[in-house]
Amino acid sequence: MDPQSINAFDIREALEVLVQHLTPKQVTAILLMDVFQFKATEIANMVHSTEGAVYGIVHRARKTLQKVDSFEKKHSTCEKSQDHTEVVDAYLEAFNKRDVEQILRLTSDTIHMEVSPGFQEFSKGDVEKGSLRAGIMGKKAYRENLWGKEVIIVEAETEDGMQLHDVQYQEVSQGKIVRHKSFFFCKELLTTIADTLDIRLQKLKPPINWE
Repeated sequence: MDPQSINAFDIREALEVLVQHLTPKQVTAILLMDVFQFKATEIANMVHSTEGAVYGIVHRARKTLQKVDSFEKKHSTCEKSQDHTEVVDAYLEAFNKRDVEQILRLTSDTIHMEVSPGFQEFSKGDVEKGSLRAGIMGKKAYRENLWGKEVIIVEAETEDGMQLHDVQYQEVSQGKIVRHKSFFFCKELLTTIADTLDIRLQKLKPPINWE
């Protein structure tokens, strides 16, 4: 399968939406029907249910996802514009200079910092006291087009040279970073990215030890 035809980040986010907003039965049914193209009768046999029940589960799941999609489009703050490019460029320059104050100036007061899976911060104050200072020391960051999506690659200085530490992307609104998504804990995804970019993966990065 051509990796250019797949956006791994979008796929992961779509799966996170499914798990967050649907019941386990709904996730199973909608994946089997809409992704793997099984018929309702086949799904019913797999999950020990009836064809009618499967249609009902899928219908409710689709309605829920439509509401989620409608809400996110209405409240979307992502601007893929010159403004976005300038802000990300300024962030990268500040990151590589270890300029914490400049990073904070580029950050919205209500930023949503998400380190998938599970860790989140919801304000500039949270970021300043939490992830920011530890996240830039001994690192370098640069822009990369990966599988059709612009991302930020973060490499860490180690005894064995520079190694892949994290992959991130950002959303910008009105000249400020309003969302920062990190894949720091995603071993399988980072391993694939390291292989794609032909760089070594950092396997020992507290609190993680993947060795």
